Amino acid sequence: MIEKMFKSIVENKFIDNVILLSILFFMVLSFYPSYSADSPISVSVEPVEVGVGEMFEVLVVINGSNIEEPKFIPVEGVRIDPNPTYSGMSTQVQIMFGKTQIVTTKERRFRGTADKEGEWTIQVKAKVDGKEYTSDPVVLKVSKSATPKVQPPTLSPFQQRKQLPRRSSQSYSTQPRSVSPVIDNSLIVESEVSKKLIYQGEIIYLTLRAKIIDLSDISIRTPTGNIPDPPDLSNFFVGKAEHSTRTETINNYPYKVMEHKIPICPKGVGTFKISPWVWDASVVYYGNWGWPESYSIRKETEPISIEVRPLPSSPPNYYGAVGKFNITANISGTDVEVGTPLYLTLTITGEGYPEFVKPPEIKGLDWAYVSGPEVQSVNSDSWNAIEKSFKYTISPMKSGDFKIDSIEYAYFNPQLGQYATLKTTPFNIRVKQSSDNAVITAGGAPRLETQTLDVSKPELLPLVTESTRLKPSKKTGITSKVMLIIVPPLISSLMFLGGIRRQSLLNNPALLRKRNAYRNALKKYEELRKTTSTPLAVENGLKQYIGDMLGLENPLGMTSDEISDILFRCVQNVEIIERVRKILKTCERLRYAGEKETSLNEDKGLEDAFREVIETLRKSIK
Repeated sequence: MIEKMFKSIVENKFIDNVILLSILFFMVLSFYPSYSADSPISVSVEPVEVGVGEMFEVLVVINGSNIEEPKFIPVEGVRIDPNPTYSGMSTQVQIMFGKTQIVTTKERRFRGTADKEGEWTIQVKAKVDGKEYTSDPVVLKVSKSATPKVQPPTLSPFQQRKQLPRRSSQSYSTQPRSVSPVIDNSLIVESEVSKKLIYQGEIIYLTLRAKIIDLSDISIRTPTGNIPDPPDLSNFFVGKAEHSTRTETINNYPYKVMEHKIPICPKGVGTFKISPWVWDASVVYYGNWGWPESYSIRKETEPISIEVRPLPSSPPNYYGAVGKFNITANISGTDVEVGTPLYLTLTITGEGYPEFVKPPEIKGLDWAYVSGPEVQSVNSDSWNAIEKSFKYTISPMKSGDFKIDSIEYAYFNPQLGQYATLKTTPFNIRVKQSSDNAVITAGGAPRLETQTLDVSKPELLPLVTESTRLKPSKKTGITSKVMLIIVPPLISSLMFLGGIRRQSLLNNPALLRKRNAYRNALKKYEELRKTTSTPLAVENGLKQYIGDMLGLENPLGMTSDEISDILFRCVQNVEIIERVRKILKTCERLRYAGEKETSLNEDKGLEDAFREVIETLRKSIK
């Protein structure tokens, strides 16, 4: 009986040991991956023999759960681009003995170039599931001369199994096609200019065109998600681009075409180059099973050379405009009194770079003072239809019949290669003597109207009904007698000197401008701030003050650099000159940028700077 019990215990322990060992075996087996080879990385080269200077392809396939990107071990005789030309990935879910495991297969295809004769070993290393592995070596034989033509490399398993699905609505052939040709032509980029031989200041149009294949299973992606920036155009003035889209069929495939037309104008003469328009993008292809496959592509346009010729000698009435223009002139009135301002507006329309369209000089008006012009631009961003107006203020200083002659405005027409001259309509002006002898204010400031008191109205003065003897309320002292002797001659002298002063101002418009400069500048600023914008009001108010103080003709038509150069010759304070230049530059920048509205902080900052600098200029300019 005891012997039977002992045998039973031994047998039971043996069974328990067998069960325990079986459990341990299956646990180890479940954790051991299905790719249990020495290395989960496989490498193949196609072709295996090339000539010096020829290209080859390296296919890398890695299996694992957590896979990092592969890296090549450097080899002396070959160069391999680390950026793959093809990227593919698949995922499999394995369930073994109740345990679920996700196994990923990454596939990368690289291109290389053979540089040196010999046999070279290619190996790849990568981290798989936290452990670094190295692939088995693959030998590439490089001969001195080019090798005989070999069969083209076979497609990867991903490429072999997938063909583009066809849409029933498209008209192209339904014959099967490989993915690779479609991927290579999924993006087409082009660039061109309207002219390559141009004149200085002439505008041309740079067209950038991207043609993207329009299929549901292919998409183009850029690193930023946006269209790449245009080429470097720092040697050109650049206008507002026009954007358009359309569809086009190329090789029986539908394409979406995006076109950007950019007006440009060279900043000088000589040879200018436009660099290529570069697209670094990824083509994402969704195959039959829905797995995305990414292909890296690089597309770029050819560089463009532009030859810019200088303009021929210009006529005296040329102010810098290049293009094709028309001019019209309007005047606010033709019958005025002395001191009443007239407004002459010249409007130039056409095609050209707007900043080269500068105001003409109004000459031959010895009977009036001319100020301005005030400049207003319309469509300054659309260079093919610009409109620029110049408003001059004409203040008559004497009476008579006068004439504003026809104004000549020359421009260079690059299509004809010669200058053309525009002429405005002349105006006959009749100036009558002012009825109230009002003081003439340069710049067209309106006269102050005085009010008269009608003393005939009974409610204004008390009526005296009883006569009485008029006598002083107190005795007249010696002081009163002295005042009676001194005051009348003094008043007469002051009135005489005032009359001389008033007459000197009438005969000296420059002195009158200087005297009223501060008041006129603030007035112009307030008027423009209410009707236009703070930057334009600050710019014109500051230019008006400097022009009146220094006796400048047409200060509103000058640039910030021209104003600064004049101040350098008249003002010793370099700091205030630089502040004036910065304020004007800021206003010009806002105006050229076409910003219709500015923030409250910008307006407040410009207004404070304007008032501060004009107060400083009052002390600096005497």
